[in-house]
Amino acid sequence: MVGTPFFFLQNLTYTTAGAGLGSVSPGQSNSAANSERGRANGGGDGVLDGRTEAVVVGVRGRLAVAFVVLPTDEWIGRYASIAQTEDISGDTRAQIWRDTVPMIREHLITGVGMGGYETAFLRFKNVAPTNTVDYAHNDYLQYLAELGLVGFALALAVLGRCLYWMARGLERSRLVAGACGAVAAMGAHSLVDFNLYIPASALVLAWILGMATAPALTEGQRATSE
Repeated sequence: MVGTPFFFLQNLTYTTAGAGLGSVSPGQSNSAANSERGRANGGGDGVLDGRTEAVVVGVRGRLAVAFVVLPTDEWIGRYASIAQTEDISGDTRAQIWRDTVPMIREHLITGVGMGGYETAFLRFKNVAPTNTVDYAHNDYLQYLAELGLVGFALALAVLGRCLYWMARGLERSRLVAGACGAVAAMGAHSLVDFNLYIPASALVLAWILGMATAPALTEGQRATSE
């Protein structure tokens, strides 16, 4: 854990030195002055390297003291806080939904493609200017934006067929009744979050649908065979 911030700060010292920045101690100032005199006498690049080395040593010394005084966790926390984003509130979600509607209208038939929401949304985004919005926080809006009417209709057709088989087996199995409740809960959750864009959640939904439609499908196959 210590090596990562130290490596970063080591590179920072080289950058600072290359730009001619940083504070220099009195001894280093004398060294820099001697280097200037050496350059006037034809010292050339070797003199400039000596001055750069003096700046590097000075900055490294101060950073070493800072690492001793400040705990490593505090350093990591300060750098990590730069990448933190604000929590998505209810008002922010509503604004994201409003900004998504024009994007759906512009790509109504075929959508922007699966996984293309974040890039395509940049043209329509008026919310959270300092945040990256990669999900619509509404599965239905995002699938409609990415798949368009054609893909969204096909997905609804598959889901509708599964619900039809679940309804046929509802009276015969308590397991199917429980599965219907689970599907309803996941559907409600998808109204305010990117639930089905989490692979584990999508797999759970697929498993529930398969388990719940199995009884009615099995009975239908038996009736056909007889």
